[in-house]
Amino acid sequence: MTEQQTTRTVLANVTISIDGYVTGPGGPADMSWVAKHAVSEQARDILTRIVNGTTAVLGRVNAEGFRGYWVPVGRDENADPRDRAYGQWIERVDKVIFSTTQTETDWNNARMVNGDPAKIIRELRDQPGGDIVINNSLSLIRALLAADEIDRLIVMLAPELSGGGVRLFEDGFPSTSWTLTDVTSTDTGAVVLQYDRHQ
Repeated sequence: MTEQQTTRTVLANVTISIDGYVTGPGGPADMSWVAKHAVSEQARDILTRIVNGTTAVLGRVNAEGFRGYWVPVGRDENADPRDRAYGQWIERVDKVIFSTTQTETDWNNARMVNGDPAKIIRELRDQPGGDIVINNSLSLIRALLAADEIDRLIVMLAPELSGGGVRLFEDGFPSTSWTLTDVTSTDTGAVVLQYDRHQ
């Protein structure tokens, strides 16, 4: 395997309820059941792993949410230092935002793309840099898993029954094997599971 093929890790992080949902029954913005788990001490520590990434990949709707929430946190001197670091990271990092409706953005270091996610990720892999981080963008995570283009999954399993919403997985995914490489229990009862693609 060449150095170029092993340089960049594609990492995806996602939060899921124990009944298999990534959103609540109120629609894509219904993440109320996630909030308390996302700000636990241990979850904040997980953020420090993600800020090693040098490219963030997001869907347009998710990008708008991240920009609206995290950028002000990064500027808030009273925020937890880990939250501030993540907010500052998402502001300065190179961002690739997938959209079928928009072609331009005024966000720092961001560009809009409309194309096959797997093809674009392969192009990013060929460029120099650190981790490529897929931030909770469900459609991208599904597409990249189906194309076998994700190397590491960080899954926060929240001790919640969402009772409805959008499920992470649907029938039709190719069968793949993963290795559990880290487990972190949080004081809110969530478990953060890190899986690396089985080689």
